[in-house]
Amino acid sequence: MNPNAFSVNRLDTIQPYKPSNQVAWFLPPESRPLKLDWNESPLPPSSKVQAAVRKFLEHPNALNWYPDANSHDLRIKLGQHWQVAEECVQTYCGSDSALHSAVRIFTRTGETVLMVSPTYDNFRIYALEAQCKVVLDGPQDIYTLTGAELAALVEKHKPRLVYLSNPNNPTGWLVPERDIVETAQRFPETMFIVDEAYAEFSGVTVIPRAVDLANLVVFRTFSKAYGLAGLRIGYVIGSPGNIANLNLIRNGKNVSMIGQVAAIAALDDQDYLKEILERVRAGEQILEDGLTRLGFGYRASPANFVLVKFPDAKRVQDGLVEQNAFVRSMSHLPGMEGYLRITLGDREQMTRFMAALEKTL
Repeated sequence: MNPNAFSVNRLDTIQPYKPSNQVAWFLPPESRPLKLDWNESPLPPSSKVQAAVRKFLEHPNALNWYPDANSHDLRIKLGQHWQVAEECVQTYCGSDSALHSAVRIFTRTGETVLMVSPTYDNFRIYALEAQCKVVLDGPQDIYTLTGAELAALVEKHKPRLVYLSNPNNPTGWLVPERDIVETAQRFPETMFIVDEAYAEFSGVTVIPRAVDLANLVVFRTFSKAYGLAGLRIGYVIGSPGNIANLNLIRNGKNVSMIGQVAAIAALDDQDYLKEILERVRAGEQILEDGLTRLGFGYRASPANFVLVKFPDAKRVQDGLVEQNAFVRSMSHLPGMEGYLRITLGDREQMTRFMAALEKTL
């Protein structure tokens, strides 16, 4: 039998998303691996979150019932947190699931999707699956994107949809709220998808305007600063009309009840979030000092990662793996050969990382 007999022709040319190294999962915890390749939180979720999960598991039907498909309590909590109406919020099994739905709802076959690049590559798969024309274009300086440059890119390509990661993964540019809003207002026929996966670290958000602009939708996650990557919880904030449209193809059963409970507890523990942010910034100082001392260029990050170019990035990455230290190669992105992305941990983790890096070099 032809192994491709049931393949879909339009998918034949898609280059799949390249996930990070999964080796850390198979190492004993006592080996203390430095998992700095997927931008997770350096620490587990707070004790309050863990207690809430344990309490939930005492419910006799915690695991054999489907979850609340409406995420009622979590949506109310998110609405209170952001001071927006409940109908402006929807939850998903991670923000990736939400982004996947957004392409299918807000585009039609053959329309242009502009990904301001280099950026998070998974969105490319979703757009190609939806049979969109994907354009990868960005600023001359990969570390900086101005409002004027963003507007010029939209004017140049006239896309149906713009994907903007802000702060940008992996380069760390940060576009001010005003510039994003003004660009969206200037191009009302273009949908702006703003991925704010790392916005807890930067403090910059367009959420207040997403609820009243018809062409602006914000995507958030609990996977990064809140430390819930393993529970896959994300959410969308937008106008009631945009949320209603997204609901047309949303499967609410995909958002686990454990994830909903954990996310509510995480939102209730803002002191712990503040501690995580402070520890990440302290760790960044260790990394900045170390890389500067070694003669590598360093650009401060508004997120929880930094992007560094090495003369022989593969050798560096392989040498780190031998010491159970994992970073992310960006060579799968156009023009990013030689770049490694390093997730920021706390001071102790960054001190160990610098020791491993120096040994590798």
